[in-house]
Amino acid sequence: MKQYVVILLILLASCVKPSYYQTQTTSLNALYENDFAKSLAELEKNEYLKKDFNANLYQIEKGRLLFLMGKYEEASKLLIEAELSMEDWKTFHYRSSKGESTYIMDKRYTKDGSPLPPLPTRTGDYYGENSPEVRGSYGVVNTVNIKSPRNLKFMCNDYERPLINFYVGLCGIKLRDDKPFVEAKRLNILMQNLDTRKFPMNPGPVGYATNPFIPLSSGIFYEAMGDYNNALIAYEKALVCFEDYYCYANYGVRMPTQLLVDVLSLSKKMGFQDRVEIFTKKYPWVQAEKSTINSTAILIVEEGYAPLKDQEIYWIFNGKITNEKPKWTSSGSQSVKNSRVIVKPQNYMAANSIVGLNQTEMKGSVIINMDYAMNEVMKERFNLEGQQTNTPGNSSGSANNSVKNSDTRNWQNLPSKIAYYRVPLSNTINEISISYYNIKGAKKMQKASVSKQAKTQVLHFFLN
Repeated sequence: MKQYVVILLILLASCVKPSYYQTQTTSLNALYENDFAKSLAELEKNEYLKKDFNANLYQIEKGRLLFLMGKYEEASKLLIEAELSMEDWKTFHYRSSKGESTYIMDKRYTKDGSPLPPLPTRTGDYYGENSPEVRGSYGVVNTVNIKSPRNLKFMCNDYERPLINFYVGLCGIKLRDDKPFVEAKRLNILMQNLDTRKFPMNPGPVGYATNPFIPLSSGIFYEAMGDYNNALIAYEKALVCFEDYYCYANYGVRMPTQLLVDVLSLSKKMGFQDRVEIFTKKYPWVQAEKSTINSTAILIVEEGYAPLKDQEIYWIFNGKITNEKPKWTSSGSQSVKNSRVIVKPQNYMAANSIVGLNQTEMKGSVIINMDYAMNEVMKERFNLEGQQTNTPGNSSGSANNSVKNSDTRNWQNLPSKIAYYRVPLSNTINEISISYYNIKGAKKMQKASVSKQAKTQVLHFFLN
């Protein structure tokens, strides 16, 4: 009897569990059909998501659905719980799909206070390295966890973190309370923590760059609350982020022309003539809009759904790797089933969106690009992690380093892209329209009527 128990335990330990996406399929299918209530009901049935180590994942997945359903008070409560539990400094590191955590310790500085050079290709002391002015050290620390990666406490990746604060702030705008002001400050703290750790998401020869979405969102929230001074500071920081050489490689976004106009307009509004002179010398082609900053509306336009993490099954058969289940040949043959993380293609995208104000087409800019983040950056990172666990083409790998149940979790009901528009408002009723083809290829239109107000208004649209 004991032998049967031991065999059963071995078989259970060797099983490849379903990926997180596979546990969420029914909920996601309902989401793609725009049935948010059914998607939420299916999410509540997910036993894996209800595990203690998935508490934060449950909060953000459910919070996003409640936001889409217009239940802003309930949504913000869950999202705030998630963001508070993730503000601990110990959560600011990168965790691979194998469950290994990577901490970056950049303690370099320059004697004259000049900007640091790009991140080095190796770790160690920096006395006289690259520049005689650089001092300190730069290091990478890796830690391994003995638990199954899928059972570790869930941790957002860097792309997802600011979206928690972002949706709490949008909930506050809908509820007309002070959440946008609070979240603007929290976004600044988040940016400081990520900047202190400096982990480049792109696994190629790419240095760290601050995510421009963070200060830009902070600026939008400050402006919505009428705090134009802090809004300008945040917008100027976002401008610097977009100018960073490594910005696009990490985030897939480029400098919005509207941001340049906003910085100049706000500088003039605040009476900072010295800043205006410096700005116009650097960007002589930028002209401030005739309308004042508080006679405009900011449109937040979300499109489609983000690509997802999933898993691919493979077998190690007599020391070699195959994607097909090996056939049993002899008692001496050994076959081990494993999994590795992949990015699941996402076909649920809105297309050809056209934003109009009083029948005049407006131009916007993408400020967060989850499609790029997953398909370009994280896909390469997962491939790299897979090579380190003995994937085809890596002869130096060892079957003993393979991982049966990789961490396939990510925030899976996020939009693919978020763009922002600033539209000038007249004293009459302003008609905003967005035409697009939805995820089924049907032509749709969303409309909103907006009146001019003292403060800048923020409107949210989800194209699905």
